Amino acid sequence: MCAVPVGVDVAIEIIKGAALLLALCMLQSFNLRILRDRPGLANLVGGLLFGFICVVGMMAPLEVAPGVIVDARSVVLVCSGLFGGPVVAGIAAAMASAYRLYLGGQGALTGIGVIVACSALGLAYRSLYLRGVVGLGAWQLLVFAFLTHALLALGIYGMLPAEVAMELSLKFAPVVMLVFPPATVLLALILKDANGRIATERTLRLASGRLRAIGNAIPDLLFVLDEDGRYVEILSGSRKQLHAKADELRGRLMHEVLPKADADLFLAEVHRTIAAQGTQTFEYDLPIRTGEIRHFEARLHPLEQLPGRKRAVVLLSRDITERHESQVKLQASEARFRDLLQNIPSMAVQGYAPDGTTVYWNAASERLYGYSAQEALGRNLLDLIIPEPLREPIQAAIREMVQTGQAPAASELLLRDKSGSQVPVYSSHAMVDQEDGSKVLFCFDIDLSERKRNESELRIAAIAFEAQEGMMVADSQHAILRVNQAFTRITGFDSREVL
Repeated sequence: MCAVPVGVDVAIEIIKGAALLLALCMLQSFNLRILRDRPGLANLVGGLLFGFICVVGMMAPLEVAPGVIVDARSVVLVCSGLFGGPVVAGIAAAMASAYRLYLGGQGALTGIGVIVACSALGLAYRSLYLRGVVGLGAWQLLVFAFLTHALLALGIYGMLPAEVAMELSLKFAPVVMLVFPPATVLLALILKDANGRIATERTLRLASGRLRAIGNAIPDLLFVLDEDGRYVEILSGSRKQLHAKADELRGRLMHEVLPKADADLFLAEVHRTIAAQGTQTFEYDLPIRTGEIRHFEARLHPLEQLPGRKRAVVLLSRDITERHESQVKLQASEARFRDLLQNIPSMAVQGYAPDGTTVYWNAASERLYGYSAQEALGRNLLDLIIPEPLREPIQAAIREMVQTGQAPAASELLLRDKSGSQVPVYSSHAMVDQEDGSKVLFCFDIDLSERKRNESELRIAAIAFEAQEGMMVADSQHAILRVNQAFTRITGFDSREVL
């Protein structure tokens, strides 16, 4: 044991002892990191480490009096209880107590009392912290450490002989109170940082595992690409959709594995996403490993730039080949349907939105109403062909059709053309739901003008044919086709005789 130093040497020796124990406590950080997935073993090793550090501190203490020593074990034991918990604190206290008992002397029982008290106070503060009563801020820890060592000092002085207590107070108490509380705070912050870092690593590892599991579960391709077009990460459960094997892609540039035109497209979209700092979407065709060309929809979103790393985006690529083919077929079918409607000579077809805006106007509509498609498209159908008296009922019929999905019954209407003239039509209606959720209404009008003229002429002819004067109808060969009743009455010939 060292002889009792005097003056500033006391402070130097205590600081050296505390520094040694703080340095040894760094081993606990490595223990927590190495055994982070085995908490039981980590507690056992942690207890042994803290106990060993206390023993090392007691091997070269400052001896105040025969059998009375001063060392920094209180700093270590308080932190063993605070950050290690009951198992770690218990093992450390048992080892430290056993060695202090082995050293013996008149201060042995007092030293064991200090060991037990430090461990208990550390555990008490841990309990308060876990219940949210106190925190682990630097000032809170400093107050706790100061009060702890003040209580220990009072207890020690009460248990030691008066002359020893007096010498201890004069030579060591001021230095101990100036060194040990800050040393306790420093060690606590080191262990707090180590625990926080391990907790963060565990959280990140769990999050990474979940992300990888999600990536493997979804059928889509998931990439991380940097601003140079390099494959940083490949998260995908559907490896057969890749252009090449995942191991062959990771770390390589797109221009090294993709056709130049495709690589240029991808790189341009990566740069556009980074510049916009928002989600971008585009579609592309690409051959997969089997050689089959598939159609994909890609969504890119920028990632937060990490220090020292290049800017990057995450790219989600979905195989939409079947949907794309269906859309192509549907568009072709719609084109054929529109061509058919466009070329029907006897049926005027108008398409319009629920607000009346005209979106389709075929050639028969141009002939019937006098408006060209260029003039009609974009204008309101009510303003084009609906007379003022019919506007309100037709607007009500449109609202009902949109709300119920039921088209009104077909009927004869008297509409108007570009010149304002009346146009009699037989009108029927239909509604089509678009892919984007919008609705388009169609009106199918058959021109009744010719029929109305024929009916009028027939009515006139019927009236005239039933006149009092004798009338007959003959063809170009002078063959009599029809006679009226007045003819038979005047001539006396029956109609069967002259026809």
